[in-house]
Amino acid sequence: MTPEQFHEQIWKALKPINKEEFHAVASVPPTAEAVSFIETSTGIKIPEEFTTFSMKTNGLCIMAKESVWPEAKLFDVAPAWTFHCGVVLLGIDTDDLPEWASILEAYKQLVERFEITDVLPLLTIYGDGNHVWGVRKDGAFVEVYDDEITVLDKEFTDVYSEEIEALMQRLNDMKKRVAARQK
Repeated sequence: MTPEQFHEQIWKALKPINKEEFHAVASVPPTAEAVSFIETSTGIKIPEEFTTFSMKTNGLCIMAKESVWPEAKLFDVAPAWTFHCGVVLLGIDTDDLPEWASILEAYKQLVERFEITDVLPLLTIYGDGNHVWGVRKDGAFVEVYDDEITVLDKEFTDVYSEEIEALMQRLNDMKKRVAARQK
């Protein structure tokens, strides 16, 4: 997939997003040195189309607004999905990129928690630290759930689109949950 096609497919996946219900936020573009630092530190090349996208829209996060998806309170107990209120295209480190949106921080977590050293995370669900999608050293696109790595036979942009659709469904489910609490 060309960088232009990648860019087009990401934005196509976001077309159904209701701006009244979701925020879209991103960081400033990274430097070439920051890209090189990730690749040198991990030994894994970031796919060209992802790097090109990040030079325009780095660390893109689609997050439900708190007005429609209330933030969980400390010690809240609820189904896991109720904490998964966003989809994050992980970013290349800049001064204003939050740690939770950093490719390098997500990589470090894979290494520390699961001893996975050959996967560079590129996509995650906000609030679900056990689930990422990324690229393996050999270039394969993979899904990592806990410590299990599955090679995927689909495009990164297809998975992104599926996760955006799943986020919209979770939002609908959350709205029903909130409405039921208010009765």
